Amino acid sequence: MPAYLIAHLPVTDPARYQEHRAGVAPLVARFGGEFLMRGGAVTQKEGPPFDRLAIRRFPDMAAAEAFSHAPEYAGLLALRRVGGQPRPGGGGGPTEAQASARSASAM
Repeated sequence: MPAYLIAHLPVTDPARYQEHRAGVAPLVARFGGEFLMRGGAVTQKEGPPFDRLAIRRFPDMAAAEAFSHAPEYAGLLALRRVGGQPRPGGGGGPTEAQASARSASAM
């Protein structure tokens, strides 16, 4: 079942944030992940303001956790924390296609 890591990020130091951004993509890929959304226009509905939104999908929660706790990620986290004030979160669950297939097979 796929797992998703989502981060709302107010960027306070664009140069440091760009260093983080450049290093994180290859690491996400190494753990089988991909970016579903990275940057772009943000339309905020509630809560504190943020500049960027990143949504990453991993094959499962174990891969997402392995990525999050990888030693190589520690240095990138430090850059992200200097470059912004992240509010990360995550969760796992079926994709829409998987949920539809389960629903159909239950009938």
